[in-house]
Amino acid sequence: MALRPRRARCAACRATHVLLPGTVLPRRADTTAVIGTALLASARGAGHRRIAADLARPAATVRRWLRAVRGEHAERLRATAIDRLARLDRDVISTLAPTGSRLGDALNAVAAAALAHRARLAPHVPIWDLVAAATRWRLLPLPGD
Repeated sequence: MALRPRRARCAACRATHVLLPGTVLPRRADTTAVIGTALLASARGAGHRRIAADLARPAATVRRWLRAVRGEHAERLRATAIDRLARLDRDVISTLAPTGSRLGDALNAVAAAALAHRARLAPHVPIWDLVAAATRWRLLPLPGD
């Protein structure tokens, strides 16, 4: 599916900005659902070649996604999701069990934040849109992050 994003002019600074739907991450050709599915598969132990084949994406692209989210970014994702959970449903935080990996812990927290957001504020919104919102559209870091 081709996406043709709209543009809008900011009234304050007069610059134009690209308006993306919630299902798309900035500067990524794939949707939040595709990238999130790849990250989930990696957290469950799948390798980048298997994930790429399952998603019909180039192995180099999937490998780049997985490398980008490892380490410090995974911790940032977890912290962002915990912050969102603290505002939506503080009781859920104590139920998050360690998964054994930083990526798994981050995705667990992101999923909990998205589900809490859905239960409390947006029952009609697709879950991957809420995942994008829970991560502030930074499921993967932007270049330079």
